[in-house]
Amino acid sequence: MFIAMFAAVALMADATPAAAAAAVAPPPATAAKAADADPMICKNEAILGSRLPKKVCMRKSEADARTRRDQDATAKIERMSTYGPKGN
Repeated sequence: MFIAMFAAVALMADATPAAAAAAVAPPPATAAKAADADPMICKNEAILGSRLPKKVCMRKSEADARTRRDQDATAKIERMSTYGPKGN
């Protein structure tokens, strides 16, 4: 019984990585085109409480999404602000 279970687990473990790798890995030409379409962007960002900047790298699409999210959050805070004149 133990040997049968061990053999079954060994066969499943042997077959799973090959199938997963084949399903996940895109063809090399497709990967190269995707990398060209969405290049990596690296920049140094100031860290609050530190004099040393931190290097942050991400895809251009991720940087655009982050910028958009940050701008939306800033606009929301400004709309909800209790400072300044209020209209009646």
